[in-house]
Amino acid sequence: MKKLTPQQIKDKLNIASLETGYVYTYTGQERQQDKIIVYCPKHKFEMKQIRQNATDCRKIDCCNPNGHMIYQDFIDICNRFDGKATIKLVGKKFKGYKSKVRIKCPKHGTEVIKLESLMHKIEKEACRTCSHIKHNRKIYPKEKWIEMAVLKAKLHIDN
Repeated sequence: MKKLTPQQIKDKLNIASLETGYVYTYTGQERQQDKIIVYCPKHKFEMKQIRQNATDCRKIDCCNPNGHMIYQDFIDICNRFDGKATIKLVGKKFKGYKSKVRIKCPKHGTEVIKLESLMHKIEKEACRTCSHIKHNRKIYPKEKWIEMAVLKAKLHIDN
């Protein structure tokens, strides 16, 4: 494969931008595996793509129905917990499942978790403490969890 000059790469990204509507930021790296920053103005979503995917006009996660989480999914999740807790995005940019969210429970205060963790909450309890209480699970401090994990590991090794 012929090595492209920086100007040729920029030209290809300009063509891709016209086709996709994305804004591409070329980092100046000439290697194939180096990332191009791609921004979707429609969803206010930014991610990195390898140069080949960017110049081939591949869709990014927010616009790909078969891909990862889109912003509307985030809104749907927030609505699922409506009234139980307030869920807000931490930071200005939505980063799919890796986004961090701030959950404010009227009973137990605020905690910050990854959105991916919130996805696993099947019940309508966004707050970890409320969920543990509802299902009669014990809530241990961090030190106790570590102590229990070490003990479990020792038992596993001995057997």
